[in-house]
Amino acid sequence: MNTHAISFLFALACTVSVALALEKAGAPLAVRIAAAVVLFPTVAWAHHGVLRDAIEHRSRR
Repeated sequence: MNTHAISFLFALACTVSVALALEKAGAPLAVRIAAAVVLFPTVAWAHHGVLRDAIEHRSRR
């Protein structure tokens, strides 16, 4: 599995977790959608960067 797929799945899991927590807290649908729109690409981008750096660091050893 490549790093993009891993980052996508990780971001998806985080986004769903936050959406469910917001739903449980009684947040309106618009708030849950806005959180998902912001959270998903941010987590995917950050996770991919961290994962890529870890792989590069490991290959330098």
